[in-house]
Amino acid sequence: MDGRDRLTGREIEVLQFAARGLSDKLIAKELAIARGTVSNHIGDILGKLQASNRAEAVAIALRDGVILPPQRHD
Repeated sequence: MDGRDRLTGREIEVLQFAARGLSDKLIAKELAIARGTVSNHIGDILGKLQASNRAEAVAIALRDGVILPPQRHD
């Protein structure tokens, strides 16, 4: 089992918001959790996906079908 299989539901939610370009502060507001909690989730996600930054984590998650591409609202 690799890291992608071990992402929690909350980590996937955080990644989905990160894919939309939201900052930790805005993700925290959307999920009604502390900013530090978001930061901890991002750190855990990076470790599990063996990514060096959140953009790489999002790219891996999109590639592997862990999250869906963000929807455009025109």
